[in-house]
Amino acid sequence: MNRHILPILCFVVCWVPMLVAAEPLESHQDEWQLITKAIREGKPKTGRDLLVGIEQDAINSEQWDEVARAIATRVLLENSDRPGDDPQRLIDLDAAIQGAPVQTRGALQAIQANWTWNFFQMNRWRFAQRTTQVQSDTNRDLSEINSWDLRRIVLEIRDQFEKVLSDDGGLKGLPVKDWAMLIEAGSMGDAYRPTLWDVVVRDAIAFHQTG
Repeated sequence: MNRHILPILCFVVCWVPMLVAAEPLESHQDEWQLITKAIREGKPKTGRDLLVGIEQDAINSEQWDEVARAIATRVLLENSDRPGDDPQRLIDLDAAIQGAPVQTRGALQAIQANWTWNFFQMNRWRFAQRTTQVQSDTNRDLSEINSWDLRRIVLEIRDQFEKVLSDDGGLKGLPVKDWAMLIEAGSMGDAYRPTLWDVVVRDAIAFHQTG
């Protein structure tokens, strides 16, 4: 996809076997279990009700990983009635990142990269059929993603992966099982993708291998 991402991927892949998952988030653990249950059972209102207060409590106690998890979960729940190939959750997450505490952006950008990559995979045939548009590479308006051509969406995904991989932002310490409701981790087990960082690395490799 882009030669600049190759050195980053080569470096991080060498370190994947050495990554060790940290302890799971402790704050509001009971509430998170109930929220996960609500998501699995298709009860978004229950999940949203349970989520109220968690985000602010986490901000007050500076539990930034939990803040990021709450923000992304809120976006997911607010878009739970939309099909998987609907881009609205990407748009809403992007807006949420802009207003989120800077300490949360590493995790949120990792989720954003994962969501955008999976959105592209579901809609690749649509992008491939569109006529290439003449526009600046800096003209990034995610609200128009449904009208982007193949080149524009590929550039966006590349930029997202490069941004996340340039600084792990604490992702190596976030066990993937704590974020299972928010990401598409693929068919590999947790032993191969123990942290959020591993998921992003594997996604980036898959993206690069698409040519």
